[in-house]
Amino acid sequence: MAVPETYTTLDFSGAFTLNRELSGDTLKILELQGLPEDKRAMVNSGVVGVTIKQSKNEVGVEQFDVVQTFAGRSQEEARTLDWADRKQDSIFGPFSMKSRRAKLSELGTSGDPDAKCAFLADGWTADTREHGVLESYVVTAPENKKQWTLVQIWGVDTVNGERRYVRRVRTTTPEGDDAQVMMVYDRAD
Repeated sequence: MAVPETYTTLDFSGAFTLNRELSGDTLKILELQGLPEDKRAMVNSGVVGVTIKQSKNEVGVEQFDVVQTFAGRSQEEARTLDWADRKQDSIFGPFSMKSRRAKLSELGTSGDPDAKCAFLADGWTADTREHGVLESYVVTAPENKKQWTLVQIWGVDTVNGERRYVRRVRTTTPEGDDAQVMMVYDRAD
């Protein structure tokens, strides 16, 4: 289901389900992140749900509490939009992530060179271009067996004539691999 005209990047709150028919194939990104083949198949075949609660912390900085569910598992993550590195751990191993609200013209200008990419910046609705996107920049920890960098951009885009909550993801490796995928979500609430 599409998002209404009132849904903008000023408030990402809501419940969503990944629409696999409208989304690109995520298998290459999962492979570059070092996820074993059996886990890639599990993640890629099940229903992926995302619940986002947006708020401001005690000092007025935007933050997101995200619960992602897939294959009967759930993973919680907190994103604070202050562009500070935060160490985390997940099924992909240890990594550091920083997030911010950014104008599309700012992508790739603040220690995030992999974000300078037409795939991440082109398109989007007029209100997304006006209000900006959520950018997350993720780098694996040195102790990881598989090294990769991921840039994830959240916004609203028009897909098949409908407004949709969309994530554009780019994953690169030191070996020169580059995988890009657009993930399109259905509104579930």
